[in-house]
Parts: sequence; structure tokens; C-alpha cells
Amino acid sequence: MIQADVIIRIAAATIALLLAAGLWRDGRDRRLAIFFTLFALGLTGFLAGNTPTDTLKLPGLLGVGLSLLSGYNAIFLWWFVLAIFDDEFRPGLFEGSVGAVWFVIATGNRGFFGPEIDALPLNDILLVMVGGIVLHIFWRLWRDWEGDLEPARRHARGGLALAMASLLGIDVAIDLVMGTNWKPQTLTLAYNAAALVTLLWLFALLSRFNLSPLQFKDRSTTVEHVKQSTNSDLSDKINHLIRHNKIHLEQSLSFHDFVARTGFAEAVVRQYINHELGFRHFRTFLNHHRVAEAKRRLADPEFVHDKIIAIAFDSGFSSLASFHRTFRSVEGETPGSFRQRILSHKRADLGFET
Repeated sequence: MIQADVIIRIAAATIALLLAAGLWRDGRDRRLAIFFTLFALGLTGFLAGNTPTDTLKLPGLLGVGLSLLSGYNAIFLWWFVLAIFDDEFRPGLFEGSVGAVWFVIATGNRGFFGPEIDALPLNDILLVMVGGIVLHIFWRLWRDWEGDLEPARRHARGGLALAMASLLGIDVAIDLVMGTNWKPQTLTLAYNAAALVTLLWLFALLSRFNLSPLQFKDRSTTVEHVKQSTNSDLSDKINHLIRHNKIHLEQSLSFHDFVARTGFAEAVVRQYINHELGFRHFRTFLNHHRVAEAKRRLADPEFVHDKIIAIAFDSGFSSLASFHRTFRSVEGETPGSFRQRILSHKRADLGFET
């Protein structure tokens, strides 16, 4: 059993690091490569110490460093899963704040802040936070499921969410029922094997799609299934809804409502926006037009006295935070700096001092 334990842990860690290297080599999504690398390093740290046999754990500074990384892995896993299914994901105020709190508590739980802090019920706090993270993963993936326009990614949401959440949830359930010190060899072996199976599944995705394993782009799918006449009619209808009806300014607009107002079949609309227009999620499609509207207002002297938050809401965004995050992701600068730069150029063109 000891030999099997060592082989499984080494195999799982190796596959995780190889997948991370593959994402960096693929080079098409550095953002996802960063999140997966953090997860791979944290998982490697967890696997290095997830054994009841002290002689099989890594000694010295390497062991301490990996142990610390493993304490952060729940956050790394959380961010990584969100990044897979949200092309615009960056840790915002909520994800960043929860992550910061977790890093402090997890570091204290590893004994780095002294025995007084270590004596606090830090592990119980982390268990509660893990439960919240698992629930948040399922909620986010369910909330965004309808608008996901990538067929392979949309179909993988449930399975991948279950697999990833299980890596956290099973460990939490065992700790709650049996206690944190209950780590028999059979349990750790089974858990490490589950991690290995999950990583093998991710590795299989790489072979299936012949590109970055977590982007879920199936190149075998083309737009030839949609007739050109249908494309033209649908294009005209969408342009009318955007330009004349300003449908993208409706904050509560859902993909289902959008499809109903086009008058076309859902599958046709999904395929057209995804393959013809190049958007992987309906929210990304909406935000593209919402940012365009915001840019128009920010660059117009008529709206110079409007506050940024008013422009955000008038452009269809539901919160100032999401507006700033999306605008900066698209334009590479904040809405405020964009407005100042454009309006100063206009004043200069008119001969006024800036």
C-alpha cells in the first residue's frame, strides 16, 4: 500500500505540472495558465503531505513551502474553476477579499503566527469557508450555464464542477464527521487516487480537442450548418435589436429573452453569436456592446458632468465594480482615464489648453 501511495501521489503531481506547462506552451490564454499553475502548485503541495506516514513526507524547507502552498489550494481551485467558465474572470473585490482572509487564516493554521494564534479554531473557520466556496462554484456555474455559447464547455460545466467541488467537499465532509486528525492510509490513498483520476480526465481533454485542454473549443464544429440566408436574416435582426431597440442596455436581459426577441431557434442564435461573431458567452457579447455605449458617453462632452456610476448603469451594467472590471479588460484602462484622455484631446483639437 505504501508503494501505491507514493506512485499515485507522484503521478498526480506530475500530470498537474505537465498540464500547467502545456497551458503556458499553448500560449493562447495566459490568464487561465496562471490560475491553473497556482492550482497545480497547491495540489502538488497537498499531495506531498497527504499521507499518514511521516517518513513519506518531504523534509526541510521544501516540505514547509509545499505545506504552505497546500493550505492555499482551496482558493486556487476556486479561482481556477471560475476562470475556466468565465473568459472575463479576474479576482474582484469579493473573490480577492475572501482569498486574502483565507491566506491569513491558512498561514496562521500552519503555525506561522505563533502558538497563541495556532490555538484558535482556525481549521473550523476554514472548513466553513470551504463549504461556502463549494456552494459558490455550483451557483456561478448554474447561473452562467444558459448564456455559455461554447457547446463543449457548456456540456462540461456540471461534470467538471462536480469533480472539482468534490476534491474540496469530500475532504471537508470527512473532517467534519471524523475530525481533522483522522487520516488512515486507505482514506488518503483513495483521495489521492480521486485527484489522479480528475487530472487524467483533464489530460484527456487535451487529446480530445488537440489544444488547450480547458478552453473547450472544438474545431470540428463549423458554421456550415447554418444557412447563409439564415445568417443574413439573423444578422439584420440582431443589428436592429442593438442599434434601434438598444436591447443591450437592459440590465436584466437574459439569453432566453434575447432569443425570443430575435424570433429564431435557440441553437441557431447560439451558433451564430459563437462562430460568426466570435463570442464564447452571451454576457461577453452584451458587454462588448455595453462598453461601446459607455465609450460613446464618456467621450461625449454632453455627458461630461455625468458620474461614472451613472454612465455604467445607463450603459447596461448592473454594478460599478463589474463595469470597471469589464471596461479595463477591454480597453486596458479605467473609464475615468479613458474619459480624461479623450476629452483632453478634443479640447486640444479645439485650441483649448488641457
